[in-house]
Amino acid sequence: MRTHHELELLCDDAESSLRCFHPTTNALQQAAYARLRNGYLVRPHRGVYARTSYWSNLDPAERSRHIIRTLSRQFPNRVFAGLSAAAMLRLEYNWSLHNGNTVFLASPSGNARRSFHGIRHINMTNPPVSTVLHYRSGTAIRMKLLKGGPPASASTMAAASARSVQKPRGVMTADVIPADATPADLVPTDTTQTGIAPTGTTQTDLVPTDIAPTSITDMVPITSPARTLVDCGRTYPFAQVLPMFDSALRNGLVTPQQILEVCDGIHSECGGIMRLLHYANPLSENGGESFCRAMIIESGFATPQLQHTFTDMDSSWAQYRVDFVWHTEDGRVIVLEYDGKAKYTNPSMTHHQSVRSVVHGEREREDALKRAGVTTIIRADYEEVVGRTPLVRKLIDARVPRAGINPKYEYATNLAETKISGGTR
Repeated sequence: MRTHHELELLCDDAESSLRCFHPTTNALQQAAYARLRNGYLVRPHRGVYARTSYWSNLDPAERSRHIIRTLSRQFPNRVFAGLSAAAMLRLEYNWSLHNGNTVFLASPSGNARRSFHGIRHINMTNPPVSTVLHYRSGTAIRMKLLKGGPPASASTMAAASARSVQKPRGVMTADVIPADATPADLVPTDTTQTGIAPTGTTQTDLVPTDIAPTSITDMVPITSPARTLVDCGRTYPFAQVLPMFDSALRNGLVTPQQILEVCDGIHSECGGIMRLLHYANPLSENGGESFCRAMIIESGFATPQLQHTFTDMDSSWAQYRVDFVWHTEDGRVIVLEYDGKAKYTNPSMTHHQSVRSVVHGEREREDALKRAGVTTIIRADYEEVVGRTPLVRKLIDARVPRAGINPKYEYATNLAETKISGGTR
């Protein structure tokens, strides 16, 4: 098929801004339809297109963010909520929740009957709104979280940026995605750097003064982090939402008090939210560990301590931090290590060592832990946690205490004491 240069430029510009594209003319729509039929393009949402080769390299959460950024440019007054807001905040959760690229919107009328496939409305009136701002910094796209809705000129600024910056031919996605893109990029620090507006500040004051308007690629209105967590907590199972709560607390996006204030304002059942707050812990280092802990709790076992540090008795300078630990009343010390596949295959986690070297290092670590007083070491991977039964069998074999046997094993997280010590292995 003949190359359509205008469509190619549209694709290039969209990819450089980490979003999909929407054909704005009949000619572009016809060209997009033709390339959709031959497989060159995909259409993940109504009126939203992307190159198949580009789309296939995105994970489900990033696909959702691409769709949301595109829709936000088309409909700047929409406020994204629920799982869509969680994706924009880069909270941690199981990607299986993204079922069919559904987009969630805040709506005063709830899930309207006339909504087409792919859109779900969450009933709320005057929800607290935040804005995720993306802007260019060199070759990367950076993020900031703003309190309040975007300025009225947000779409104008984003459009100006799209016209002024074109992606060079041959530039790959890695050139525009920051290597350090984490939820921490969204953490507010002060009003001059993050755009968090103090009382009395108008919307036009929200954009940080150190960001040029032409560098802004998009500004996406979402429900506040606290409201987002409450909506997700009322929608999805405990084990799926605990990673969201852990990651939000870990990255300073929200406080327990803010979540409680949202619960007070919605006048609805929030028992599940209270349970999530009871167990949420910012010491959890990633979503896999949070999910594993949720399954332990759901299976009736005692809540473990997180990130406990042991000192090697033969080498006092060598310290080892473990994922989970139980100190039992009969003097046993049980450690559970959650092994994600990346632990053995991701170069950033293996320090470019071979699998054999990594496994050998783990054996030395286990020997050191036993010298430090650990009596039992359990290892569990993602498949065992998802299957639940293999995990439960290992916990039973290790005689991990049950929560109901002794009240001391059922405790809430003390956020004032959740500090991770450094210099550990």
